[in-house]
Amino acid sequence: MSFKRYIFLYLIDKIKGERSIYGIYHLLKGKRSSQTIQDSMLYSLQKLFQSMENITRKEIESAYEEYEREGLIVKSGQDSYILSENGRQCLTKYQYHYQLPDGLMGFQYAAQAKTFWKRLRVVIQSLSHLIHYEKAYLPVTNERDVLEWVKAFFKRLEYDRFELAAQCYSELEVLLSHRSDHEAFIFVQQLSGYKKVGLTIEQIALSVHLDKYETMLLFQACLQASVKEILDNRSKFSTLYLLIELNENTSLTSSANKTYFYIKKGFPLHKIAEHRRLSIGTIEDHIVEIAMNEPDFNVMNYIPHDDYVKVKKAIASLSTKRLRAIKERVGDGISYFQIRLVMVKEGV
Repeated sequence: MSFKRYIFLYLIDKIKGERSIYGIYHLLKGKRSSQTIQDSMLYSLQKLFQSMENITRKEIESAYEEYEREGLIVKSGQDSYILSENGRQCLTKYQYHYQLPDGLMGFQYAAQAKTFWKRLRVVIQSLSHLIHYEKAYLPVTNERDVLEWVKAFFKRLEYDRFELAAQCYSELEVLLSHRSDHEAFIFVQQLSGYKKVGLTIEQIALSVHLDKYETMLLFQACLQASVKEILDNRSKFSTLYLLIELNENTSLTSSANKTYFYIKKGFPLHKIAEHRRLSIGTIEDHIVEIAMNEPDFNVMNYIPHDDYVKVKKAIASLSTKRLRAIKERVGDGISYFQIRLVMVKEGV
């Protein structure tokens, strides 16, 4: 029995053969495309968005090839699967032992959490060496933008090294006291410092006798929940708050944001495509993404009321999220773009 099997079968069960295993791969990696973001919402998988950023295509392919050989899943299309009866029984049994960790926020906080973690690792490593008067060490990252940010961070603070180290320690201690012992351990063991090299997720998983995939999710739950707590309690975590990128748009991709700028100015779809030198299809993807994230966005500018109702009825009668099946039901007069808009607004 393993968490890996539980989570991969859980994902197959959620998408019901309507997306390929590469859709699952993009979801776990956190691909910020309109399709992946929409799928995370359509299948109620937002929490798992960007939860396994280091997973490889090979891992996904190997896992599902293994489960197919074992008779746990059966093909429903090219690279897509559904659970077999054995697979459903297996998942039911696993659900008594495993569950998704509390604290996973997915798309809402994934980008900010990623940036926060990169900065925190360097800040902690730097402070640890500074308070031991050691200037020579190899940074935990070679990302120039992160290193430059941390350098500027130290320059603009009025604390001396000991005060700053004590403040960071105190705030992290409070934060991690609100998480499980496992999560706190996984979080701390990845940090490097004076005469201490941070462990990898794989090394930590072995030390705590957990599945690598469960360890990844526990870490992400701890990290994302911590970022949310810092944002909700700025005065309580005044130092760690400075490590969060507040301007990082957590609701729209940067490209969709630019398209939204033109929409607000009243530009029609084809004019936006011209100005941005993008295809109509790409602009349509952006509009779907905007509709997902902006509750007051009026999709009726892009689909007549009668067509909206027709799509809505088709979705209800078919009980599927397969675009092709819905398209066949409503006919050629309604585009895939319009169907996607209805699905988003109806929360299908």
